[in-house]
Amino acid sequence: MKTYILFILSILFCSLIIKAQPCNNPSAGLTCDEAPVLCNIYDLDGYCSTLPDFPNPTGPSPFCNGNEIPTNTIWFGFIAGTHNLGINIIPSNCSTVGGQTGIHGGIYSGDCSNIMPVICQECSSSMLNLSTNSLVPGDVYWLVIDGCNGSVCDITVDILSGSEPGMLGELGPISGPDKVCVGSTENYIFELVPGSSFYKWSFDNLHDYCTPTYFANDTNQVAVKFDSIGTYQLCYDAGSGCISEQKCIDITVEPAPVGIDPATVKSCKHSGYLYNGNEYLPGRYTIKLQSYKGCDSIVTLSIDTLPDILNDMGIIYKCKNDCLTIQDTFGNGGVYCDEADQAKVVLQSWTGCDSVVSFTLKVIDLKVVIDPPYDIGCSVNQTPLDGSNTLNNLSNYSSLNIKWTALNGGVIQGQDDQLVITTEFPGKYCLKVEAVAPDGLTICKDSACVIVKKDPLSPKVSILGNNISCTNDTATLTGISSYNGSIFIWTDPNGEAFTSNTINVVNPGVYILTVIAPNFCSDTTSFKVETEYKQKLKLEKDTFLCFGEFIQLNNDSLTAPFNYTYNKLSNDTCYTYNYHLKLKNKEDLIFHICPGQSFMLHNTIIDKQGVYEIHSIQASGCDSIYYITVIEDLTNNTNVNFNVQKGSLYNGHLIFNDTIITDVLKNQLGCDSTVITSIHVTTSTNNLNKDIDISIVPNPAKKLINITSKQLIEIESYEIFSSIGQSIIKINQKSTLPIQLNIGSLPDGIYLIKLKSKEGVLVKSFIKED
Repeated sequence: MKTYILFILSILFCSLIIKAQPCNNPSAGLTCDEAPVLCNIYDLDGYCSTLPDFPNPTGPSPFCNGNEIPTNTIWFGFIAGTHNLGINIIPSNCSTVGGQTGIHGGIYSGDCSNIMPVICQECSSSMLNLSTNSLVPGDVYWLVIDGCNGSVCDITVDILSGSEPGMLGELGPISGPDKVCVGSTENYIFELVPGSSFYKWSFDNLHDYCTPTYFANDTNQVAVKFDSIGTYQLCYDAGSGCISEQKCIDITVEPAPVGIDPATVKSCKHSGYLYNGNEYLPGRYTIKLQSYKGCDSIVTLSIDTLPDILNDMGIIYKCKNDCLTIQDTFGNGGVYCDEADQAKVVLQSWTGCDSVVSFTLKVIDLKVVIDPPYDIGCSVNQTPLDGSNTLNNLSNYSSLNIKWTALNGGVIQGQDDQLVITTEFPGKYCLKVEAVAPDGLTICKDSACVIVKKDPLSPKVSILGNNISCTNDTATLTGISSYNGSIFIWTDPNGEAFTSNTINVVNPGVYILTVIAPNFCSDTTSFKVETEYKQKLKLEKDTFLCFGEFIQLNNDSLTAPFNYTYNKLSNDTCYTYNYHLKLKNKEDLIFHICPGQSFMLHNTIIDKQGVYEIHSIQASGCDSIYYITVIEDLTNNTNVNFNVQKGSLYNGHLIFNDTIITDVLKNQLGCDSTVITSIHVTTSTNNLNKDIDISIVPNPAKKLINITSKQLIEIESYEIFSSIGQSIIKINQKSTLPIQLNIGSLPDGIYLIKLKSKEGVLVKSFIKED
């Protein structure tokens, strides 16, 4: 904190101290691939050099997704030690190229083949400040500095905040069997290591022997297949780009007794075959059978598939908002509404294999629409009754039954079975339409009504307006009509037309307003706009005052800072005087302090949050005034209790037992906040029956997931969690499986969904990917 405050004060009251030369070590790279990767960002503190005086457009183009492009770039790589980083880059002695001078630059993440901006600053002839709190400790980042349009500058780098990568935490043991049978595949895992940014498995120093099933080689879980008898060593490396440590486990591979394969059996596609206490669907399975010798014997179970019974129901027609239910007595099947087109449903049979029922659902979307009719008035003696827009969304029908009816004095003239008819009489008119499906059995109905009015009266029109004066540059004209919904048409002195009830004009002259009512009756009036001057002039003046000084303008006593404007009419000219009163010495600053810290600035003690007014007497006799906003970065010590299931991932930790996790959060000034999380592992006894089979398809999914079950289950609520236990979506709404959820807005990753019913709670996982 002291260093930060002294740095600010040095900017205010001291000249910049130039660091000792030479200072261009380490040498910068001309490309990303040539850039040195520094373990400690403070190796760049005090770095100085000169940008290339030749074309070197190797930086990202454009810079920060803007309009600027690289010209003469230099590169540095560094490994982040903390989330925060602050860098000042100070240019000097810059050349001017194409009217531009100075530098631009940024911090980027990723590898050299695909880098992304973290923080950037566009071209500036003064100091660049690159500050961020979003770095990932242990990851590699790139500092890119470039001249504006090829400007060649001397640069000096000042590191404000950041640190070298911290030490690794203690490497935990590898969990998994140390005695296995030959031919088996076993899973091994270890606790995540604090401070590590990568993991790498090896088996007797040969990475090819590790064959992960669900996890990549850079995670803390791996599956290893043991093909040979003997004693081997499984190890993992943890660390960052600057430090690395290793932990190992010795594994003995023993021979397995020879098993006898059972005879091939047949089973229905959706039915299970019970073998050795477990149920298997049709397919080929390698099964371990427990042996008294200590190693399991391995047999192959072969289950052939019996064909399904297929039943095609063909095309089924339905009206919009109706639903179709297809279910068997066991609750299999579903409800199909407007979203379905082609579908298949598996129904269970007690006599044999399941039947697969397929169908095509065609929706008749009938909505009767009648265009608004005209009012029968001055120039209109009849109006169409147009229901043709009813056909806009209508499909999947073979014929229509159309019927118009008239009420309240209305008269149907001619045919009443057409979508478009004409009438000369006011009243209420209704259209009823029946859409008949091609099967002749499904009929969808809808109706709508409109009112035809008769009004031959003309509107009464008036104008509210004002003239153009020395203090008012425009005149506002507002038209008023006695009829709601009237159309306003203005004509200016040049013959140009405008359609609005209110217009703002800057030219004098006669403005004509014509108003057309909904019954097509109209009226016209006019308004003459005049001006009190022939020409208008504006005068601008900047006046700099010392703090506390004042001047007299137009009989007003004024002090800086202040903008003052007044108008004055002289003969036929309107003068506008704009005075901008400014302080000769003024600056606004922001300081951050931690609780309990204080410092002295010009005989003023700054020890708490607020705004301070600081006066500084200058040699020139004109005092300076500084408004300093002080922000106190408060700490926030928090205790949190959290219940998770065994094996859950919480904030980067795999939880198997009750534990306490303490996280210390620091801001860029070093003010600490401590979060103590007490995690309790629960073993719920109120789960849904294990025999209930809940499925999520597709999985992985891009936009939609369907949650289904062979049993009839009523869900009271469901909630989606991220892989670290954060609640993303929570819906308290009763519904019956199957249900469909839209996950298109979720980022890619692994998620958990918790389903709650009267019988209990069930948690399933799914993967969101693009």
